[in-house]
Amino acid sequence: MRRIGRIGQSPKRMRAPGWRSGSRGRLVSVRTSRRCLTSSFARALTRKCLSKRRSAMRKVMLDTNVIVDYLMGREPGCSDAANMIAMHVACEHAVHVSALSLKDAYFLVSMQLKRMERLATGDLSEGMAKAANEVAWSCVRQLIDNTIVLPTGRAESLQAFVLRSAHADFEDDLVVATALGNGIDLLVTNDAELVKHAPIACLTSSDAVVLLAAEHAGI
Repeated sequence: MRRIGRIGQSPKRMRAPGWRSGSRGRLVSVRTSRRCLTSSFARALTRKCLSKRRSAMRKVMLDTNVIVDYLMGREPGCSDAANMIAMHVACEHAVHVSALSLKDAYFLVSMQLKRMERLATGDLSEGMAKAANEVAWSCVRQLIDNTIVLPTGRAESLQAFVLRSAHADFEDDLVVATALGNGIDLLVTNDAELVKHAPIACLTSSDAVVLLAAEHAGI
């Protein structure tokens, strides 16, 4: 499984059609990042995981906000998300996303890139808008190629109504219902309210890193 590349993080950058370099990180990378592990601790933990090759696999699901933090290099959250994703992959945990997250990631990445361009230049040309959309398409394709995409249908939609009494956010409840319906062991989200209310093991990306550290405390 290849690591999912972050926007603007690859040492060898590919320029999207019409996208030009400049301030505010406007040169956008769509290549796979080779620098997911951003701390010596993360590298050590990954080596430990690779050496053990545990037979038991944890099914991990990423919420949309974790995905977008990672892809956009958005702090706080990006570094923890990068370390957490790389560790789970190295430990052979199955990383899942909801199909709905693909839609949301496309929209949010495209919107943020267009916003950055408007702030930097005061305008958004047709070419730059197309380039932002192209990068968003590339991000979605990387997610499809590097994670297990889970469908959300009628059963999950109805389950969201059951979850409403604990957490009255339909979008979040759809994610939780998808996780429950697919036997997910751990949902990773940077939504503090969802962490409090979710009827499933649910951690922030930073706490997920701590969990992995606790599991491999012999490092």
